[in-house]
Amino acid sequence: MKTLVVYSSKTGFARKYAGMIAQAVDGQLMPLKDVNSFIMSRYQNVVFGGGLYASSISGLKKAKKDFHESNAQNFVVFACGATPNEAVGTIDAMWKKNLNSTELSSMPHFYMQGGLAYEDMGKMDRFLMTMVANIKGKKNADGVNPMKLSQDNTSIDFIKPLVDYVNSL
Repeated sequence: MKTLVVYSSKTGFARKYAGMIAQAVDGQLMPLKDVNSFIMSRYQNVVFGGGLYASSISGLKKAKKDFHESNAQNFVVFACGATPNEAVGTIDAMWKKNLNSTELSSMPHFYMQGGLAYEDMGKMDRFLMTMVANIKGKKNADGVNPMKLSQDNTSIDFIKPLVDYVNSL
């Protein structure tokens, strides 16, 4: 195998996408906690994905460090969160927060809408999300604030650009 797919996931959406990607590129799937630069060096390509928490990509700092200390040739990043794919301005701002200007232009990066899983969040994360939902949440046509509900918006269609990129390497 030439591709390692690594993930950091609190509520399961990054793990779910990483599994889909690993299968689509015939890659090896591993959680970030089990990966280091030595393991990355066994692969040509490293795809890293993490969930968004307060606009920061979980595990990205460690994954970048391990990659730079490895012999792997290509590093591809994906992030997933509850933000809809159509919220381009919000997503662009998130990338600017997580990648420096050199990385933004040289490191392939992809965003995929995930969801919210209140049942998988710790107490503090649930509390913070409830606060954000109360402040920013807007009710839909049914009078429900979707930010207050668990939801899974993952789709295999969202991985296609990343998979096509990795398969072209």
